[in-house]
Amino acid sequence: MTGPVVCLGPYIVDVLARPVTEIPDGQGGARVEEIRITAAGTGGGTGVDLAQLEVPVTALGLIGDDELADLLTMLLERHGVNTEGLRRADSTQTSATVLPIRPNGERPALHCPGAYPALRLDADHRRLIETAGHLHIGAPERFHDSRVPQEAATIARRAGVPVSLDLLSGDPADAIDQIRSLLPLIDLFCPNDDQIRALYGTEDVAPAARLAHADGAATVVASTGPDGAVVVDGSGTRVVPAFATEVVDTTGCGDSVSAGLIDGLRRGHSIDDATRRAMACAALVCERLGSDAGLTPARVDSVLLNRPSA
Repeated sequence: MTGPVVCLGPYIVDVLARPVTEIPDGQGGARVEEIRITAAGTGGGTGVDLAQLEVPVTALGLIGDDELADLLTMLLERHGVNTEGLRRADSTQTSATVLPIRPNGERPALHCPGAYPALRLDADHRRLIETAGHLHIGAPERFHDSRVPQEAATIARRAGVPVSLDLLSGDPADAIDQIRSLLPLIDLFCPNDDQIRALYGTEDVAPAARLAHADGAATVVASTGPDGAVVVDGSGTRVVPAFATEVVDTTGCGDSVSAGLIDGLRRGHSIDDATRRAMACAALVCERLGSDAGLTPARVDSVLLNRPSA
C-alpha cells in the first residue's frame, strides 16, 4: 500500500545535554558541549525518522494543553510529519524527558509521562488507520486502556494494512499478556534485546524471538545493539550485523530501527535487506545528539555501500 505510515504511540519532548559526567551538588553548575530539544518517543521519534527518509507520515497520539505541545507540534511539522491525528488533553502536560547523556552515549532519563497514555481512538483516528499504508504501534504497554492498541491493530488488519509493533519499557514483564495478545495481529515485531528477553524470561535473544514468532508475530526483528539484530520468520533464524559507528548518544536508536525497517519494506526489500537498512539508520543516529539525527536516504545508502560491519 502507498498511503502514509500512521505512527500511534507516545509523542514526547526530549531535552538532551552532553556530555554529563555527574550532576553538580547543591546549586552548582557544569558546562556541557551541546543541548538540544527534539520530538521523540516510539510514536514521535519513529515518525520523524520516517519523514527524514522521505516516507509520508501521520502522527496519531495525545499531547497536552501547554507550551510543550506547541513546541512538539512545531518540531514534528518542521520535519514534514502530518499532525492531524494528534489530540490535546485539557489541563494536562505534554510528555517530556530530560536526558543527561554520558560520555559513552548512555542516557539516564527523568521522565514525565504526561498526556499520552490516556489516548482514546476517535472516528477520524479510525479513518486514518483504515486508509494508511502502514500502521506502527509504539509502546502498547504504556496505554491506560489496553484496548486502544488492540483496536488499532484490528482495524488495520481488517483493512489489509500492515502493522508493526515496538515497545518502550525497558522491562515490559508487567504487560506480558497484553503484548502477547497483540502478536497475532502483528506483521513486524521490533523490540530490543532487553525487552524481548524480559517478555519471555530467557537469557538469549534468539529463543525469545522464536517464541514471539510462535505467538503469532509474522516477523520478529530484535535489536541487539552493537551486535546487530536477530531476525526470525517463516524461513528461520539469522543474525544481521550492525555497522561500525562512533557512539555519541543512543537516544532514539530503537525508533530509527523501526523506521528503517518500515522504509525498507515499503521499498520492496526482503526482510534481511530491510534490517540492514535499519542497522544503517541506527548507526547514523548513534553519531549525533538526539533522536532526529539527520537521516536522509543518501546518508543511509552511503552507510550500506561504504561502511564495514561492526
